Amino acid sequence: MNRTDYQKYLKGMSGKRLDELAIFEIGGLGTWDGKGAPIIDSLPQRKAKKVVYRGIDARAHPHIFGVSPVDYEKYRDRSRQMIREHTGKEEGIDALTIRWNGQDVPYPFSDGSFDEFHCHMVTDSIVRPEKSAYKPTPEGFADEVNRLLKPHGRVYISTDRKGHFFPAWHETEQYAELADRLIQRLRTLEFSINVLDAGRSLQEDLLGKDYSIQIGEANFYPLRHFTYITHHIDFALIATKAPHPVRSK
Repeated sequence: MNRTDYQKYLKGMSGKRLDELAIFEIGGLGTWDGKGAPIIDSLPQRKAKKVVYRGIDARAHPHIFGVSPVDYEKYRDRSRQMIREHTGKEEGIDALTIRWNGQDVPYPFSDGSFDEFHCHMVTDSIVRPEKSAYKPTPEGFADEVNRLLKPHGRVYISTDRKGHFFPAWHETEQYAELADRLIQRLRTLEFSINVLDAGRSLQEDLLGKDYSIQIGEANFYPLRHFTYITHHIDFALIATKAPHPVRSK
């Protein structure tokens, strides 16, 4: 990708002004040192009369929750209550980030709620083999993406070599297997794969797979203008949901 492509990638820019644009982001509080997440920082630039933003983050509002981010049972009811009690704006930016672990699916939002689904290098190792009830398989995560997106909605995923989203990069065989399973599930759900970039070793492991798109080489340089993450990009995916509902089997 070039710099312009990455701007469209990270910020999901639309060429026409919309009445409403609904965006979901995993890791809505940004990086560990408190800098904003790339998507929430872009909201004022979006071409929409109303932008609805919903973020989830295991670190959100510790003074309210007072529980560990891995204490799965205690924060759910409070987070759902925050969603119910939230009064959104009729125009402008309506943003809310709740405490929720990205590994804990399903997320507390209704089917077909969002135009965009983002996960960019800020939630550690969401997709894992079946080791825990709270860590989704690639298929389970793809099903959740499909559930939350509206028809024609887009999913944007990026990860670095430190294992944010997939396991650590040095587990190359497992990394490639999980990436392939995620892509294949999205294709089964009739998503169109728009962009697929991978680091060199991962790219070699994925070559020969039929994704109906050429795999590009992931390049961090153009991405640095749109994110605070300083590691090399190893996987970048954009996919568009079908115009009609496709249920997971």
